[in-house]
Amino acid sequence: MTDISSLCYATAKEAGLFLKSSFSRKISGAELKNDGSFSTDTDRECEKLIISKIKSVFPTHSIIAEESGILKSGSEYTWIIDPLDGTHNFMKSSHNFGVSIAVAKNGQLIIGAVYLPLFEEFYYAEINGGAMKNDKKFISKESSLEDSFIVVDADFKSDINKNINFITNISSKCFGIRIIGASSRELTYLAEGIVDGVIQFNDPVWDYAAPAVILREAGAKITSLTGEELTLETKGFIASNKSIHSFLLSAINN
Repeated sequence: MTDISSLCYATAKEAGLFLKSSFSRKISGAELKNDGSFSTDTDRECEKLIISKIKSVFPTHSIIAEESGILKSGSEYTWIIDPLDGTHNFMKSSHNFGVSIAVAKNGQLIIGAVYLPLFEEFYYAEINGGAMKNDKKFISKESSLEDSFIVVDADFKSDINKNINFITNISSKCFGIRIIGASSRELTYLAEGIVDGVIQFNDPVWDYAAPAVILREAGAKITSLTGEELTLETKGFIASNKSIHSFLLSAINN
């Protein structure tokens, strides 16, 4: 590992343990943000921990973080942080939450770490290095369309007609439809082949950056909603086990 990858790995572990230790505490400082999502003191404290770790070693690196926004420095390296993905799940005592940390070099995602602490599942990948779960390499498994589970956008009410139309287009073709409410969980499930497709209409980069590296290295695929390569500005995505990607693209764009 390089110094950057080692820091990403260690910081995701530490942040996940912080979330785990905070899970049984009373929720404090809950705020409803403009995008309809929640932020809590735990989100903000965990993000502060992560940023402090990065800045202590790489003070000139840029950072994009869910709670703090964009902290630009002109560096070729950018860290993308979701300190608590699945905040509402966390608030409701669901175990489907985690921390996601990614690193991009000149806009290309190169490192991703996702820790789902209550499942004790730690996912990590570097570009061209394969995907790891709890330090063991794994590859994605594929299912046919008729046997597939498709995960759809938990933010259903943001565009009810779009969601209903999409579900109508796919429901008779796939085996089942699921809503989980945390992209870190959805996309790591996809990386393993537990689900076969994930569609989110509005997710910003901190939701998908780290798991995107992992699922690609496991052999799965993720693009924009129109099938283009992801950038740090992409909003929303389609991810799949590759074999059903063209079907999902057609279903969402027709």
